[in-house]
Amino acid sequence: MKFGGTSVGDVAAFERVVHVVSSQTERRPVVVVSAMTKVTDALLAAFDLAKGGDLAGAVASLEPHWERHVEVAGHFIAADGPNLFGTELDLARGEISDLLLRTSRRSLPLSMLKDAIVSYGEQLSSRLLAEVLRSRGVNSRHFDSRRLVVTDDEFGSATPIMDETEELVRLEIVPATAAGEVPVMRGSAGRRERFPCFHMRKRPSLLTLAQRSCTRRR
Repeated sequence: MKFGGTSVGDVAAFERVVHVVSSQTERRPVVVVSAMTKVTDALLAAFDLAKGGDLAGAVASLEPHWERHVEVAGHFIAADGPNLFGTELDLARGEISDLLLRTSRRSLPLSMLKDAIVSYGEQLSSRLLAEVLRSRGVNSRHFDSRRLVVTDDEFGSATPIMDETEELVRLEIVPATAAGEVPVMRGSAGRRERFPCFHMRKRPSLLTLAQRSCTRRR
């Protein structure tokens, strides 16, 4: 199952996704999710602000979007229980601030920094959706796409190395679905052969790769 940004745009949208996924658990779904609507654009805009020297403006511009994540989490996740997503969000905010600082200083290649910053949109939405599904009784588990998709070194338009990627999907995703878990992950980030992170556009999605691997396993 692939859910785009508008499908996870707010509390009501998450409610609809929960209904769809929970009604299909017997079919062993793999859930791939985009960033919350407008978050990718906001991350790109923040990158441009930082690149232009406005670090404070870049960091501040993202706050309304983090609050949207907090609102969804607060609606679904019990206040008196563990909130793994809250911890994840706090870490992400710090890491993004550091990446924006590096962007303003140009301490790393800008293409690498841009990809790293943009990748957080889907990382956070997939983490959040996994927690939301669990709060509603779905046996979901988040998988980090960076552990599953191996690519070449083309920042912004990386191509998956299919044999290695499909083998990793078979090793991790297939056993999880067989055990009754619902894997949840982002669809456009993975692991390079030599670099830790990328943003993949207009290439085969992780959902497609998972479908291929599951089909071959059967």
